[in-house]
Amino acid sequence: MISTALHLDKQLEEVIQILTTNFLIECIYRSDFHESGEHQELILLLSNKYVNIIGEITPKMMNCIKEYENYLIKCFVAFQAREKVKKGNIFLFCTCQPENLVYQKPDSKFSPIPNDFDPSACLALSKEVQQRDLKKIEEFKDGYYHFKSRSKYAMSSFMIHQVLEQTYRNLEIILMGKDKITHSIRCHNATLCKIYPYDKPVFDVDQTEDNDLLEILEEIYRATRYEDDFQISLETLERIEQKMKALTELSETIIIKITTDFRYKFLNANEPYHTDANQFPNLPILDYMKPILAYLDQEIPEKKYLQIFGSRNRIFEIRGVNFSYAQETTVARNLDILLITDQPLRDRIHQLIKDIQERFQIKIFILNYAISEIQQLIDENNPLIHKILYELPPTEKSTNFLSKLYMHPKKGNMCEEQKWSCYL
Repeated sequence: MISTALHLDKQLEEVIQILTTNFLIECIYRSDFHESGEHQELILLLSNKYVNIIGEITPKMMNCIKEYENYLIKCFVAFQAREKVKKGNIFLFCTCQPENLVYQKPDSKFSPIPNDFDPSACLALSKEVQQRDLKKIEEFKDGYYHFKSRSKYAMSSFMIHQVLEQTYRNLEIILMGKDKITHSIRCHNATLCKIYPYDKPVFDVDQTEDNDLLEILEEIYRATRYEDDFQISLETLERIEQKMKALTELSETIIIKITTDFRYKFLNANEPYHTDANQFPNLPILDYMKPILAYLDQEIPEKKYLQIFGSRNRIFEIRGVNFSYAQETTVARNLDILLITDQPLRDRIHQLIKDIQERFQIKIFILNYAISEIQQLIDENNPLIHKILYELPPTEKSTNFLSKLYMHPKKGNMCEEQKWSCYL
C-alpha cells in the first residue's frame, strides 16, 4: 500500500502505481541520502523471486517510468538488502528508515533493518569493511610504487588501475549501496559524477587531456591482462598518478562527510556527553598565558579549538637569615596545548613554536590534529584525548568543534595493558 504518512505528489503516486502493478516489490523508499533537488531517487526492494534476474528486471522497470524523467530508481533484492544492512551498509541503513517508506506490499511486515540493530553497530561494521577495502587499495599502491621504482611501467600501470578501480568501487558502495560491476575507469568516473556531483570530477571528460587518460586506462586493463608487449611512458604514468592522488583525497573527504552526517543523524545517545563550558567551574587562565593565546589566535586565523592540558613552572627559591620570607623566582615555564583544526597545520606549527619561545620566553608544546584525526583517536578509545576534551575545564568557551565529536562509549577507560599500547 502507498504510504499516507508522506506528502506524495501525483507523479510519485503514479510512478509507484506503475511499478507495483507490473513487478513484485516488497518496499519502496524515498532516498534523500545525497540531498539532491534535481532528481527524486527511489530505492526498490524487490521480491526474492528476482534474485537471479535483477540485472534483467531493472532496465525493464526503468523503461516503464521513462516518461517520469525526474525519478531515478535503484533496485535491491529484499533479503540481500537486509543482509547488507547487517554487514554495515550505511547507504541502505540511512535510506530504509520508516520515515522514508512510501510503499509496502499489503500484509507484508518485511523490514530491511532488524529491530535490535543499533546504529553504532552499523557504523562500526561499516568502518571494518572500509578498513579492509583500504588495506587492499594500499597493497595495490605499494605494488605500483614497487614496479615503478624498478622501471616495470607496464606492471605498475596495472597496479595503479586497480587502485583507481577499487577506490571508485568503495565510494560507490558508500554512496549508493553497491558497486558498479565494471573494470572501466571511465564508467566508474561517470557513476561517481552522477551520484556525488558536489565536487570537481577527478577526470573531466570535457578536457582533452583527461579524456585521453581515460582512454589509456581502458587500454591498460585490456592490454596488461591479455597482451604481452604493452608499453607505457613514465610521463603518462605520473599523470595518472596525480589522478590517483586526487581520487584518494576526494575519497577521504567523502568518507569523512558521510560518517560525520551519520553520527549527527543517528548517534544521538552520545549527545549528553558533549562538553558544555557552563558545566565546569571557571578555571582562571593565568596572566602569562593570555598573550600567548592571543598570539595563537592571530597567527592561526582558521577555525580552531584550543585546549590547555598542561602547564609547568620551574621556580628558584631562596631562604636565609637575611630574608624575612622565602623569595621565589620563576626560571622556566612550559605550556601544553591541544589544537584542533579542520585540516592539520603541522607544517606551520614548528615555526610557530619557535616564534613563541623567542617572543614570550616560554617552552610550548602544541599537539595539532584535524577534527577527523581526533575523532579517529576517540573511536580508538584513546584515554589521553578523552581526558583532555571531556574532563578538563575548557580553555575556550566555544564548543563548536566539540559538538562535532562523539565520545567512545567507554569514555577512554582501559585496562593498564591497553593504556600502554596507546603510548607505544
